[in-house]
Amino acid sequence: MIAIPAAILREKYFDNIKLLHHLVDSLSDKLYVTINNSSYNFVYPLINRLASYLVEQHIDKNYIILNSSYLEIAQFLGTTYRHLNRTLKEMESRSIIRCDDKKIHILDIDQLGELSKNIYIKPL
Repeated sequence: MIAIPAAILREKYFDNIKLLHHLVDSLSDKLYVTINNSSYNFVYPLINRLASYLVEQHIDKNYIILNSSYLEIAQFLGTTYRHLNRTLKEMESRSIIRCDDKKIHILDIDQLGELSKNIYIKPL
């Protein structure tokens, strides 16, 4: 991400319609994603939101390497770090996943898919 001081943007790019259009599109997309994800946070329990997040991160391997910290994931899912940790432990006790620092091993993809309830949480 590049940060440009607002004064420079106003001075040099205020008349650049393409840039302004791009900024409006980017901000409206981010607002839409935030509102959509917030509605999921109210409707679904954390175990379902976490399962959906893990399903979206899962490619073809039997593990996921997390690019975000657990705190960032907790914030993204609308919960606390402690609640996220308890939910991960619950999923481990049910032999759905196994956590190994930044790597989460998928032990039962079918059960994980069931828990995700086919909801889609789009990353910011």
